[in-house]
Amino acid sequence: FFFFSSRRRHTRSSLVSWARRCVQETGINAEYMGITKNKMVEADGMQKLSQEIEYLDANPIDNVLIGLGEDEYGQKNFFCWEGEISATSGCPYEGATIKFKINFPTTYPFDAPAIVFAPPLYHPRVFQNGSNAGQICMDMLLPKKWKPNTPIADIIKKLVIMVQDPTSPDMATGVVDPNIEHELNSGKESFIAKAKEWAQDHQQSQLIQHQSLIHI
Repeated sequence: FFFFSSRRRHTRSSLVSWARRCVQETGINAEYMGITKNKMVEADGMQKLSQEIEYLDANPIDNVLIGLGEDEYGQKNFFCWEGEISATSGCPYEGATIKFKINFPTTYPFDAPAIVFAPPLYHPRVFQNGSNAGQICMDMLLPKKWKPNTPIADIIKKLVIMVQDPTSPDMATGVVDPNIEHELNSGKESFIAKAKEWAQDHQQSQLIQHQSLIHI
């Protein structure tokens, strides 16, 4: 498990070496991460993700903690990241620990990752119910606008903006819940009240509490 966080720094060389080993080796490490020898597209994706790891390790994002998630079998998965955003003072979700997942397809970086807030963030650009609950609508992740060279750090920074400033011009597109959008644009009192209520229910950091160490 690895972390990129301005609150917790670690030995950069060990993390980067681990990522590179996963890409270079076709034996136990590759198999453990769900990569087989004949899946060259996945290997390309893993190479790109190792570069993203190296960058995030050297350039942690404020108020963000992120690490490897698990696949359906409970194994650590290089293509599934889990993270937390600590909502800062003054934002509608102040005090909350907002959890998200980044799921990279096997065709990454040619196809965009999917991002889910779990539980769904009370936000006009996040699906609240149904099979899409928690999924976000972010312009840069749309199939027609996705670029394979998009840095994962830029995507995470957009998530932080969503949390810290829901009215930001950067979030001007992608409304999926018009009712919440109406609250946000109609004096904001109702939106802020519900956002604070949501925040009070999601203040505990499970990753920080249970995964405070790096295991490579």
